[in-house]
Amino acid sequence: MLTALYLVYLLGLTFAAPSFQPNTRETTTLVKIINKCKKPIQLYQLGNQQSQSSFDIVNVGGTQSYRFNGPWSGRFWARHEECWQSSTCQGASTTAPASLVEFTFLSADGNDFYDISFVDGYNLPVSIEPAEQSSKVGKGYYWCRKPACRNVPTCPQELKVWIGGVYSACQSACSKFGNQAYCCAGLFDTPEKCGINKYAQLIKDECPEAYSFAYDDEKSLYQCQASVYTVTWCP
Repeated sequence: MLTALYLVYLLGLTFAAPSFQPNTRETTTLVKIINKCKKPIQLYQLGNQQSQSSFDIVNVGGTQSYRFNGPWSGRFWARHEECWQSSTCQGASTTAPASLVEFTFLSADGNDFYDISFVDGYNLPVSIEPAEQSSKVGKGYYWCRKPACRNVPTCPQELKVWIGGVYSACQSACSKFGNQAYCCAGLFDTPEKCGINKYAQLIKDECPEAYSFAYDDEKSLYQCQASVYTVTWCP
């Protein structure tokens, strides 16, 4: 997950008119969404230039594409019908958590950042795949990889969110208990003071490529320079 401070940092890099201007790649980025779930999804999008989220319905086997010109930072998430018909599902919130896909396109050095985040909870499996790698090789393990969580982690009973009698999503320990140590807040608001907790470890054990707590950057944040990113729900 792009933590609040880190997201502000990235946005600052993106919009600060850097001296380096990437000239070896496209400045338009396409995000292609594929729904491989067994039900239609309501697909939400929220970016740095939007005051509220927007959504589209993507049918089973369907696709939806979004084109971004120049720098952009934002997130996508999806829900099934039993959730979107409930008033508690209007957004990615503590009452109705969702698996998040997060992007920052065209940062100051020309790279894109992307991740799968379960920090605020999760509901559906998801994957991200860059269309191609850039010519820059040897950039490390997290360069242009294809993070995925193909089966959502087992949700502890105390974190389950039920809507209309149906298990809908898994809440985060932070939103459930409000504990500063779980939330990486207050006395625990630095990477040195906020390590992985038992609930985050359950996520990491089953989906190691997803963010499991706020300061999971080193093991969950990816970079690339691709013109197309494919996000698949229920891969």
